[in-house]
Amino acid sequence: MAQKKYLQSKLTQFLREDKIQLWKPPYTDENKEVGLALKDLAKKYSDKLECCENEVEKIMEEIRCKAIERGAGNEHYKTTGIATIEVFLPVRLK
Repeated sequence: MAQKKYLQSKLTQFLREDKIQLWKPPYTDENKEVGLALKDLAKKYSDKLECCENEVEKIMEEIRCKAIERGAGNEHYKTTGIATIEVFLPVRLK
């Protein structure tokens, strides 16, 4: 879990530094499906992080989907005035 959080953090940092917006072409097509360029980007970042390309691609897809979801929420708010709130609760200890 800590490894995934670390990779997610580093990938987000790289995306910001490179000014890459995964929710736009060529990373996302007009149907909001993953674009072919995401695989190339995952390869580049996996080499940079010395990490498994499949794991990097999987995390980047999660980041991309979350960005699309956030964008849809923003559009919904603009048209209806109704906001969606996402709450993260701590894990319950047994």
